[in-house]
Order: sequence, then structure tokens, then C-alpha cells
Amino acid sequence: MKKNYSKGIWPAELVQYKEIIDANPNYSSYTEEEKILLADRIMNSTYADLTNNWAFQWVFLNNPEPLIMLLADILEEDIVSISYLPNQGLAATVNDKQASLDVICHTSDGRQFIVEMQNNRKSDFRSRIFFYGASAIHRQVKAGDIKYNYDSVRVIAIQNFITSHGVVPRNKILFRYEFRETDTQELYGTQLRLYMLELPRMKKAGTELNKLEEWCYMFRNFPNFVGIPKEVNPRFHKLMDIARINNMSDEERKNYFSSSLDDNEREDIAKANFDYGKEEGRAEGEAAKAADIAKRLLAMGLTIEQVAEGTGLSVKEVEALG
Repeated sequence: MKKNYSKGIWPAELVQYKEIIDANPNYSSYTEEEKILLADRIMNSTYADLTNNWAFQWVFLNNPEPLIMLLADILEEDIVSISYLPNQGLAATVNDKQASLDVICHTSDGRQFIVEMQNNRKSDFRSRIFFYGASAIHRQVKAGDIKYNYDSVRVIAIQNFITSHGVVPRNKILFRYEFRETDTQELYGTQLRLYMLELPRMKKAGTELNKLEEWCYMFRNFPNFVGIPKEVNPRFHKLMDIARINNMSDEERKNYFSSSLDDNEREDIAKANFDYGKEEGRAEGEAAKAADIAKRLLAMGLTIEQVAEGTGLSVKEVEALG
């Protein structure tokens, strides 16, 4: 709700936050009223925005239980417990370049996980995700080791944007990548796997959702919640209690506010968005072409299964063309 602030009686916190906005060149074009409204909106939210890198770390670095639940739902397996790797700590300020959590998950085979919140599409996104995984493997092997023995690594990116994948089944929100032989599909090994959960692909409302869809709903709506909505699964109630902004210290609130304004790589983000637009247009063209070919094959008398195999479309997508 918009408040009518008179400059002489601004709350001290609002004054401090507006000074942070004034010092940020990305907001130099904002009017005084726009700056006040922005500061007020962030300042008076009940819950932290978990798509914010700093807030993501603040919640999941200090509270392993919800992180275990998130990882278990993405990987669809039981995780007994986790431990954070040495030197893993919350970034002191928004200028620190730490953007991910490195954890060891205690499972039957023992693995290391890198979990990252990606709030903006950037041109080097996929290269960076692969680099994180390769680095996690590399640092486990020490100079002089006779054998290359290391825990397998999983990199999990929670994305607040959509990337282009060509033809994608409807309602698909999680993408998994691993190394396979291109012709036989033989699995090379489980040393490194990449998981990308694309939040905006989830279009459903907050009812009758599977576990991953529930996470998408929570991530995208956290800063808009005032209390606990009735449609939120009770398994998230503890997470909501943890993520209350009033649980932050004064310094943490300041860091959270500053990180909410951080957009130092605007040009790179804009370029990546432009590139994505071109890719998405190309993907839409390829999808339309695949649908056109499928219609012709159906008219020639091929079965739905044969058409799906020949075009790369799913059986349901081919059925919808009939």
C-alpha cells in the first residue's frame, strides 16, 4: 500500500535506503517519488525475494533443511544431510562476487553440489555453469595424486529467466544435462550433471502443483506474500518463517536492499536478452516447421509414434495436430 511520506518525517530507514538509491547511477533517471516508492516497497515487504542472490544465500546457507528439500525435489532422491564446503560464507556486501552455494550432500554415493540462483540472463551463462562444475571436480584432485578419485558433481541453477531449447514439451520446467555417446546414447559417466530449473516456464496457479511447480510458485511469489496464503503447501511454512525480512539484522537488511538494486552488468544482460530473442524466434520457426512436417507425414498415413520419432515432437504434440 502506498504511503504518503512528508520529507520532514521520513522514517530513518527510508532516508538511509533512499540515499543508497541516490548513489546508484542506474537510478539517476528516477524521480524523487519513484525512488521513495521503490525504497518503500522493498523496505516494507514481509518476505525476502529469494530470486535475489544475496537473499538466496542468506536463507539457504544458514538453514540446511529447506536446501535439502529443494535438492531432493530437483534430483528426485533422498538426501540425508548436507555440509557446506570450507570457506563457504555469506557475501559480506553486494560487491562480493560469490553467487553460489557449494555443499556436500550425504547420499548413498556421496556427491558435491553447486546451487546457484540466476536472476538475469547473461551471455556467458551456460559457459559459467559448466565452469563451476569443472572447477568443483578439479579442486578435488591434488597435485601428485596417482588416481583421479573424486566425488561426482551436480550443478543446479535456479533461473529466473527462460533459455532457448528448440522444441520443448509443454509444462517442462526442469532441464537435465549429462554426457552421452551421440549415436548409441551410452552414458559416459555420472561425473558431472547440470540441472536448470527455469522458473518462468511454470504457468499454473498455486493449486494442484507437483513439487517442482510448487518451488517455482514460491520463488516467484515470495516478495508478494503478506501472510501465508492458503494455497501454499504446509511443507513450505518453515521456509516462509525463515525468510521473513524482520529476521535480518540492520546490516543484513542494508545489504539485502543494496543487492536488490544491483545491476552492474546491464549491458551484458541487455545483449543476452537480445541474443535470446533471436534464438527464441529461431526456435519458434523450427517448431512451426516441425509441426508442418508432422502434418504432412500424418496425411501420408504414418502412425503418430512414427511421426513423433521422425520430427522430434512428443506423441502428445503430434496428437494435438490431428
